Amino acid sequence: MEKHDVVIVGAGPAGLKAAEVLAGAGKDVLVLEKNDVVGPKVCAGGISLKCKKLRIPVNLFERSFNSFRLLRSHHNIVVKYNKTVGYTIDRAVLGTYMKNKATDNGVAIRTSSRVTSVTKEYVVYSGKKIKYDYLIGADGSISTVRKYLNVPTNKIDIGIQYIVNQESNYAMGCFDHKIFGSGYVWIFPYKNTFSVGTCAKLGTKNIPKLRKKLDSWCKKRGIDLKGAEFQAATINYDYQGFKFGNIFLVGDAAGLAFGFSGEGIYSAILSGQIAAQSIIDKNYDYNKDISKLLKHKRLQESVLPFLEQEHIGPILFEFLGVGLRTRLGREIFLKFFA
Repeated sequence: MEKHDVVIVGAGPAGLKAAEVLAGAGKDVLVLEKNDVVGPKVCAGGISLKCKKLRIPVNLFERSFNSFRLLRSHHNIVVKYNKTVGYTIDRAVLGTYMKNKATDNGVAIRTSSRVTSVTKEYVVYSGKKIKYDYLIGADGSISTVRKYLNVPTNKIDIGIQYIVNQESNYAMGCFDHKIFGSGYVWIFPYKNTFSVGTCAKLGTKNIPKLRKKLDSWCKKRGIDLKGAEFQAATINYDYQGFKFGNIFLVGDAAGLAFGFSGEGIYSAILSGQIAAQSIIDKNYDYNKDISKLLKHKRLQESVLPFLEQEHIGPILFEFLGVGLRTRLGREIFLKFFA
């Protein structure tokens, strides 16, 4: 039976980062990816300043911005900073870059290789059994590895968006509790296109209903969706653990996306790096670094129960709008998201 030091299920940012670091330390690593191409994934592409810590090359960023628009039901605020506060990145470009980094270190990546079952000793794909010493589940929100571990997933959103073939010069967030509840509409600019999307709890609004609301919102604001590409994906933010014996969950499979902003790239790459280091160095205390990540994640998500309440949510959005008119409020907001 074929065997590897580490088998990684999923070739997203989390899995590829883990693979790169592990192979760089001399480990025999196999990555199994269900899709036929590494890289493309439904993703708004907005990333915060935290990602600079991960040393992503600047030339990979599509756009940077030092301001954004905040729309509420009755107000339009332009929030400006004297520094860059965010970036956008194309997930396909990021995926290609990370794949090349991993394969340069000797990582074997097999595409069109959907893992259908997992045991404590091996995984199965296309009828083939692959043994492992360590297994990393980096297989997204609907994770086969997480399912094998019997880790429940109760906090999951559905995100939808359009990729519009027009230029946009600004990033934007729109909070309208009457239409989108605790969710919001985003616009993120790219080089020649922009994404416009929203999200809701899975089960509270089915995709057609949510899409209808987004379509109506875009029409009212003069956004032409003709020819735009529609995309939908799930977002898992139900973190229940990281290490389970010789098995790790990272990125969306671990529920490490931020439940309020939906950001997942930073936590994916960082958790992949932490998992790799845990395998390489038996004395490494992964809890310290995971705890730092969870502290910021939980701070963001602490407001969700209030935003979901019909009468409290709109009041909080009003306070947000007032606060962003002050310098202190803008800095607090930046720390909250960045």
